[in-house]
Amino acid sequence: MNAASSTKAHDPHFKVDYWSAESILRHPDFPHARRAYFDKVLALYGDDPFLNKLLMEAVRIVVFAVAICMEAGYRPDDRDTWPTIGNLKKALALFGVASPPHTCGTNRAAIE
Repeated sequence: MNAASSTKAHDPHFKVDYWSAESILRHPDFPHARRAYFDKVLALYGDDPFLNKLLMEAVRIVVFAVAICMEAGYRPDDRDTWPTIGNLKKALALFGVASPPHTCGTNRAAIE
């Protein structure tokens, strides 16, 4: 990334620096990296229902891991740090991995 786009964003709510989705998407190598990633995932999982189910389990593990980290790091005196569904959605949104409706479905599936 060039100097102008290499600045990380800061989330004051969680007090962390991160690469914004916009800066990642603007990177000149992103289209190539995206294509390479999808080619490899499709080559690995293809049309196999069992392997696709494993991929969904991996997504659930990510949601679970983020929830565990939130639980480990919350401060009882600061409600903004509590491990709530709303804060879980905010944390997952930092990764740009799911829209709020999809996040709710993933949370529901992880609980079941």
